[in-house]
Amino acid sequence: MSSLSNIPYGKILDYWYGKLSGNRYRIMFLATKIIEMFIFKSHSGNTSGSFTYHDFPEPKKNNVPEHPVVSLVIPAYVRNTKEIANIKDLFISIEHLRVKPDHIIVVDDCSPLRFDSNPTYHVHRLNKNSGPAKARNIGKQIALELSSNIIACNCSPL
Repeated sequence: MSSLSNIPYGKILDYWYGKLSGNRYRIMFLATKIIEMFIFKSHSGNTSGSFTYHDFPEPKKNNVPEHPVVSLVIPAYVRNTKEIANIKDLFISIEHLRVKPDHIIVVDDCSPLRFDSNPTYHVHRLNKNSGPAKARNIGKQIALELSSNIIACNCSPL
């Protein structure tokens, strides 16, 4: 293998030949590596002129303001006391956030059971059950009406 070590591909093979010393799959690995290098070489040296490289475009400036308005949308459908406990735990965890969202929007998807929330939350109750996607979309629309720059959604079923 040392006669190949003066070319870059030979150095690769020489490296792996030594690295896999004593490994019973060494020959199969080296054969695979040779095929891999052959395919790479046959496709990377495209001399037909049909392939041209293009520079990356200039990055665009992020249009999110320095202090964005953040909204959290919570679609909810509460059917039993365990789910009431879950949503209360969620509200408690939101209150303990170090950085709180500017708006918390709860979309109640016509839950059979009522639940209490913080009076500062925006609560919107639907007249009929329409599913979590509809509740998320309504919450998103409310967030946009509140001029939110960033909208996060709790997508786990509640």
